[in-house]
Amino acid sequence: EYEFNDTEDLWRYWAQGVIEKKIACEEKYDGFRIVAHKNERDVKLFTEDKKRDISNILPGIASELANLPIKNFILDGEVVWWKDDKPMPRHEMMAIIVGKEPLKEDIRYNVFDCLYFENQDIHEKPWTERQTFLSKVIPEDKTYVKRVKPMIVNSEEELIKTYSEMTKRLGSEGMMLKVIDSAYPLTGRTPSWAKIKNVKEVHVRVIGSRLKESSSPGQSHTYLYRVAYLKKPGVLEPIYTQKKVGPSDMNIEDQWNMGEGFKNQKVGDQKFGETYGTNVRANLGDIITVSPIHILFFVGDDGEEKAAWMFPRVRNLETAADKPDDLDVIEKLVIESLPSQLTKSQKAFLEMLTEEDFPLILEEV
Repeated sequence: EYEFNDTEDLWRYWAQGVIEKKIACEEKYDGFRIVAHKNERDVKLFTEDKKRDISNILPGIASELANLPIKNFILDGEVVWWKDDKPMPRHEMMAIIVGKEPLKEDIRYNVFDCLYFENQDIHEKPWTERQTFLSKVIPEDKTYVKRVKPMIVNSEEELIKTYSEMTKRLGSEGMMLKVIDSAYPLTGRTPSWAKIKNVKEVHVRVIGSRLKESSSPGQSHTYLYRVAYLKKPGVLEPIYTQKKVGPSDMNIEDQWNMGEGFKNQKVGDQKFGETYGTNVRANLGDIITVSPIHILFFVGDDGEEKAAWMFPRVRNLETAADKPDDLDVIEKLVIESLPSQLTKSQKAFLEMLTEEDFPLILEEV
């Protein structure tokens, strides 16, 4: 409800209602959420998905936390793996979550909140007070443990400027916003926090997969996916294209491995949409994040409304997610316009589109 893709909606539907209280803005990282517990020198690093302790996998972070002077605390943050002076794509960081061997790499723990401090449960205290405690836990950045430095905004102009600055940072996925008097809800849901992402994203469930063989020996495999969203509770609805399955499509249809409840297609079926090829490896039933630049609805021959998309790039495998996005999320992306900055290849593709391929009014685009 409080996740946005542009500053205009963010201001109109959330920020202007709370700006008088002041808003703290934090960079949103594209990594893995980790909650750190310390009791004396015993440190545990829990993952968001399985609540698994991975302190043995991240010895650098665990050691620095153990050596901090504060004896007891609980911290919340995001780990990001850096390589060649830049953050790695999240799907390439999976060894952090699923690995078994210690990683002696440049993996940074970006800490944004403190929930427990020296035998005090402080999660219901205001954000400003929790930040004071956090600064005592991490008075200065270490090699692996970093304190997230928030910026306070007091107006729409400051919010837009801050968002622009944060999205230019390497690896930034957007910005988190928190009313400065807000508590930390253990449910994870509160109208006092909001999120804005600098990319359009949708979480979808994998209902079909195909391995595309590499044309060159030694190259990594490329995977393509068919996916679905929740049209209503408990009902998965595939992403389609506006075309029908033709005889030529049957040459590779048997290469598609389909999940339970979904069959391989036959000539005349409404054609499933596919993601772009990716090296993100997902299993049937997994949740993945896909970033299309546009989604639209159309009516199929069966009279039912269906969704199609353009340029669907796979971003990540979502190990912590247990269900795909619902119809409300899809509808929100439908009404968002195409970005103004398109690559030459994208522009050339748009010029080739016809109403039959994808019913966009190209002059408006």
